[in-house]
Amino acid sequence: LNEAFCKYILKKEPFVILKVSATLDGKIATREGDSKWISGETSRHFVHRMRDQVDGVVVGIGTVLKDDPQLTARIKKGRDPYRIILDSQLRIPEDARVIGNSPLKAIIATTELAARDKIERLEKKGVRILILDSKQGRVDLKNCLSKLGEMEMTTLLVEGGNQVNGSFLDEGLIDKILLFLSPKLIGDREALGIFGGSGKATLKEAIPMNELRVRRIGEDILIEGYVNS
Repeated sequence: LNEAFCKYILKKEPFVILKVSATLDGKIATREGDSKWISGETSRHFVHRMRDQVDGVVVGIGTVLKDDPQLTARIKKGRDPYRIILDSQLRIPEDARVIGNSPLKAIIATTELAARDKIERLEKKGVRILILDSKQGRVDLKNCLSKLGEMEMTTLLVEGGNQVNGSFLDEGLIDKILLFLSPKLIGDREALGIFGGSGKATLKEAIPMNELRVRRIGEDILIEGYVNS
């Protein structure tokens, strides 16, 4: 609680926690996009408890189009977070579960590329639309965090795919990582790794992590640490 509050007071931005479930060889999905379920049931329940504790959960439009998630905290007396979808062209289906379940807790971060008529329809349902700056055709993440800070959000759980993870890493916007490693191997060079994006060209440029904590979560291993970006 203190680490999120301290960042918010200093920067007026939410504390960003990146959650990733991967195999031991660092894959988050097969070449066909199959990712259910890499992590075990105990780890998934842990994540639902995390959702109960944060202000918002962030995903990219690719996750919504592929999985149609609800992004709720499915625990007894759980508090559902805001669902924040990064969708530069507003491609989200209007019947997506992330909207239909509770439109007043859905926030779509988009850009000037979004169709005005679709914005109006979604807003009539109660969805909040943030029209933000674009950066290389995508939502400017720094601008997005500033806007969410203005909404007094102090903690975000990013549950993105390869591209969203990579974008947050490239922009230096990750404060903490929760990496759930499952005792499985995919072993396919075309399978998706944890991070997309431009990355680093040399090991000297590699981003260090500190204050690492390793523990078992059911059948999985949870590596928890802070990012020095």
